[in-house]
Amino acid sequence: KGVLCWVWLEEAYELDTEEDFQTLDESIRGELPEGSGLWKQITLTYNPWVNSHWTKTRFFDKQDPDAFTLTTTYRCNEWLDDSDRKLIESLNDKSSPAYDPERYLVVGLGEYGIPGGAFFDDFRRDIHVCNPFKIPNDWRRYVTIDYGRDMLAAYWIAVDFHNKAYVYREIHKPGLYASEAAELLLAYNKDSNGNPEKIYQWFAPNDLDNKNSQTGKSTLDILREYGIPFVKVSNRKVDGCVCMREWLRPYQDEQEVWTAPLTFFTTCVNVINSISSIQCDEKDPNIFADQPHELTHSVTAIMYFTAGRPRSGKEATIEKYPVNSLEYRVQKNLEKLTKKSRRTSDW
Repeated sequence: KGVLCWVWLEEAYELDTEEDFQTLDESIRGELPEGSGLWKQITLTYNPWVNSHWTKTRFFDKQDPDAFTLTTTYRCNEWLDDSDRKLIESLNDKSSPAYDPERYLVVGLGEYGIPGGAFFDDFRRDIHVCNPFKIPNDWRRYVTIDYGRDMLAAYWIAVDFHNKAYVYREIHKPGLYASEAAELLLAYNKDSNGNPEKIYQWFAPNDLDNKNSQTGKSTLDILREYGIPFVKVSNRKVDGCVCMREWLRPYQDEQEVWTAPLTFFTTCVNVINSISSIQCDEKDPNIFADQPHELTHSVTAIMYFTAGRPRSGKEATIEKYPVNSLEYRVQKNLEKLTKKSRRTSDW
């Protein structure tokens, strides 16, 4: 008579949900014979193909005192021959046609990632991520947000005179009222001396201007009450994804160094992780997936930046009203009339 106490799941990645695993775990129960030397154990072996898989959050993101975790690599596999090792190592060789550092992290080093199915498949940390540097004062600066009660994702982006953009600051904070979000945005919008930065334009999706039936105010109305002149941009996802992909498209500069129109400071960890992890929508390959939802906030905020048609220019000036708004145009026309009146008087 045997005792059911050990289970080994090979290719455990195919176990789709944690609930399925929990059901299996709960089925290994019952008293073990005294003095048998037996114990209850479930062993999972698998390749960590996608970092949104439940095994990552269950066993690696949190420390479980009842679980032992071990990551192995191809170097541990004694059954591989030289050609097998060469194939894997070519993924990390910049001179190889098979060069794919993101896939190497998974296949070669056993890290969670997305070796296939990534929506922004051109994104490479060695191309799109750079160390922080002091932003010149004469570069235009933009702020773009995605906001909801579940998350405020906000990014500060500077554009140089070659129309190359650098994402240099981020907010990624849940549970804020619109008024709290406005206060936080203003608190973050400071230079190294504690002075307000000159922002050329603030971008927000047009659906934030939908009026609340009870108060008659929109989220943008509340944000603007704090003196933040947000400009509405389109939230059309298909168009935004096309535009954002163009901004992330790698190219070789004059020194034949690979770069991209849009790069990120290493300090902006949430957006870097989200862009590299978010997958294609299962039904529409032209847009990114809505799940895992926590990955979408940062990506969507950057998408709104690209939808705003940012451009390089001279040093920004802080405008009282959103650029291209009716109030802005009226103000500029009044300034022109005032200047014209002064010239006439002087003559």
